[in-house]
Amino acid sequence: MLAAVAIEGTTMSAMCQPDEDHSHYAASDGDGGSGAMVKPVGGALQNDKAKDKQLMTPLFVAATFGNFTICKALIDAGASFFCKDESEQMALHRASMEGHLDIVELLLSSATKLGGAGMVEKLVGDQDDEGQTCLHHAVNNGHYEVAKRLIQAGADVNTVRDSLTTPLHAAAAIGHTELIELLLQNHARLDCIDSYQQTPLHKAAIYNQPAAITTLLAAGAKIERRDKDSFTPLLLAASGGHADALQTLLDNDADIEAVDKDDKTAVFWCAEQGNCEALEVLLNDPRCADLVDESDRYDNSPLHEAARRGYYKIIDKLLAAGSRVDNKNEDEETALHVAAEAGQVKCNVKAEHSKYNETNSHKSISDSTDHTFAAGLN
Repeated sequence: MLAAVAIEGTTMSAMCQPDEDHSHYAASDGDGGSGAMVKPVGGALQNDKAKDKQLMTPLFVAATFGNFTICKALIDAGASFFCKDESEQMALHRASMEGHLDIVELLLSSATKLGGAGMVEKLVGDQDDEGQTCLHHAVNNGHYEVAKRLIQAGADVNTVRDSLTTPLHAAAAIGHTELIELLLQNHARLDCIDSYQQTPLHKAAIYNQPAAITTLLAAGAKIERRDKDSFTPLLLAASGGHADALQTLLDNDADIEAVDKDDKTAVFWCAEQGNCEALEVLLNDPRCADLVDESDRYDNSPLHEAARRGYYKIIDKLLAAGSRVDNKNEDEETALHVAAEAGQVKCNVKAEHSKYNETNSHKSISDSTDHTFAAGLN
């Protein structure tokens, strides 16, 4: 069995946290990772399955902190690869998460010697309490070489975690094109969907990863795929205000007229969220000319939403693009009305920038060319 681990010249009572034994301290740090100060007491290491409050064994801690020498000593003395902490993670999960390629290699090669391909398959296929494999953790943190080694060891690139996301979803979200290509080369499903019915391309749009978008589209990803709320990648990029992702999608002929389940266009989402830079990208596209007044399911126009929220720069851009101030929603309210209801006292709609010609009813509100969105002055 394993380790009462002694650290020469160290007063352990001063360094150990409550409920942590000496072996955990040595595994986590010792002399900074070299292992030179760590030696077995009496030629043997104490219980390799000793766990701290988080159920972490010495091997788990050593793998987390990248202490190769200590990991090797523990493994040589018979430490179990399969002990788990409170998150159902093993030492290989942590080494993969932290990008410790040398320790990943040590664990895999040692498992091969001890139990052959069957033990390795069990190691790389194990899932923690969130359903994440070692490959998920490596990809989440952008560790290309670790991910490559795990795949070589038999890791399934299409294993899903609890949210049904795959490693390819994760690679797209962090914009790591090399990982995306690695996963695709090893038969990752390009248009796999998670619990939100989102593909990796959706994730790239959500997290504003234009390079990932380009890579996925070049591989054949479906640019108009919709999630559970009928969002295309373009709509997600617009709602998040991601100008770079929007431009990349438009450059690849994404449907600028797409609407979600509430009939909101990309222009509408930019107006509603106050995403000025993203709106500029859309308005610069000739295909957008007819969308500035495209309403949602309640007949609110983008101008209604910008006025409701007091997004003055958005209002100016919409008016300059030809938005009409006389559009009414299902409650027969113009943008002026909804601004007043929302207490937006500074919103101005300049008639000279609009397709709208004043009617008598609107002249009763203002006799000037500026229709002031006056709201209760309180």
